[in-house]
Amino acid sequence: MAKPNKIHQLDFFIPTADELNAKRIEEVQESLTRVRKGAYASIGEINKRLAKIEDMLEHMIRAICRGNEE
Repeated sequence: MAKPNKIHQLDFFIPTADELNAKRIEEVQESLTRVRKGAYASIGEINKRLAKIEDMLEHMIRAICRGNEE
């Protein structure tokens, strides 16, 4: 039994340069949105880690100033 050929849909009208550019702009905007969301997520994680390090440093400074060995 022969395998069926893939069917390709043909367009009646060739897309204009403006339509192609609009599609490209839309794809770039979607990509930019994904990159921006990823950057904000990374910044949020870095801020959490920085806050934790600041708390640890503050605790160590208090312990050193009091002369406590913890």
